[in-house]
Amino acid sequence: MVAYLADEDVPGPILRALAEYGLDVVSVSSGKAGSVDDVVLAHACESGRVLLTQDLEFAERVIRRQLPCAGVIIIRLRGSANWQAKAERVRSALEQLGELATHAVATIDWNGVRVRDLKEQT
Repeated sequence: MVAYLADEDVPGPILRALAEYGLDVVSVSSGKAGSVDDVVLAHACESGRVLLTQDLEFAERVIRRQLPCAGVIIIRLRGSANWQAKAERVRSALEQLGELATHAVATIDWNGVRVRDLKEQT
């Protein structure tokens, strides 16, 4: 089972819904809120958790700088859909990704999920 660390920019209603779905997700705000991105990424890596975030800069850090990580998932759900619909979209995408989320950078949007395998860049 994939474990997740949610960056502080992931909205609380989505986090609570993912936890209610039974996913292993903890929030940065429960220990490292306000940390710089490299610290958050290192924490996710050290704890073996895939990072959930809305911040595209994490993808750049991992891909261009080839920083080690367990994986990064960028949530890009624009529009005025309610939190329940957004949480369900994220849950569905995480279920679809499964173990593919590890050692990859994935983007979730309303149209699908894109995955870039990080094992190929080493």
